[in-house]
Amino acid sequence: MRKILFLFALLPLLILASCGEKEVALPTWTGGAEMTLSKSTSLADVVASAEAFVDKQLLLEGTVVGVCKGSGCWVQLDDGKGNKFYCKSMDHSIAFPKDCEGKTARVQGTMLAQPSSGHSECAHGEDEGHEGHEDHAGEEAHTCPSPTYLVNIEGAVLL
Repeated sequence: MRKILFLFALLPLLILASCGEKEVALPTWTGGAEMTLSKSTSLADVVASAEAFVDKQLLLEGTVVGVCKGSGCWVQLDDGKGNKFYCKSMDHSIAFPKDCEGKTARVQGTMLAQPSSGHSECAHGEDEGHEGHEDHAGEEAHTCPSPTYLVNIEGAVLL
């Protein structure tokens, strides 16, 4: 009788153990091309040696800590360990929701090196980057960052 009771007590644990697969979060937003890479590169590796990844396809994942307030063309990702990296849709074909800060993003694209010009060449309006203006689309005046290295976004999801 004890053995039977023991088996009945053990049964729920076995069922739970067999269902122990990692839960996969479904995207709440998608943009651009379908993601084809399955393994992400750590933000720490990218920050430490961005030049080694130039012209390579990457999948990055992190918390969105910054987003373009003009058109949503860029996001800054953070791994929670002090490593942050910019990702931008260089052709402005991908527009992140402007309220996506705090969400987890997966971004796939090609690492680019670009000379630092002091301000971004965002195409939000003719006078982009100048304080106190609103462009002809009625967007807020802002300046987009111009990092030396960035990932040109080809596909992205928010979780």
